[in-house]
Amino acid sequence: MPSREKRRITQQKSKTREKESDKKTVAHPFLYIFSVIILVVIVVTFIGAPAISRQAGGGKISFGRYQGKSIDYFSGNY
Repeated sequence: MPSREKRRITQQKSKTREKESDKKTVAHPFLYIFSVIILVVIVVTFIGAPAISRQAGGGKISFGRYQGKSIDYFSGNY
């Protein structure tokens, strides 16, 4: 029966695809680990650091003092 043969062929193809993808991840564990480390560094840098700085900072940036008054930058200050 032709339909049975088609099913067998597609099942064999899917099995070989699964085996190829498994081989790729097993063959290069260093590359996988390195990629995960880079991803963690990116997440910490671009998400963690701004979140921590918002909590730690007082909201004002002080540039110094002029005639006894502090020169501060804050939101809405021109």
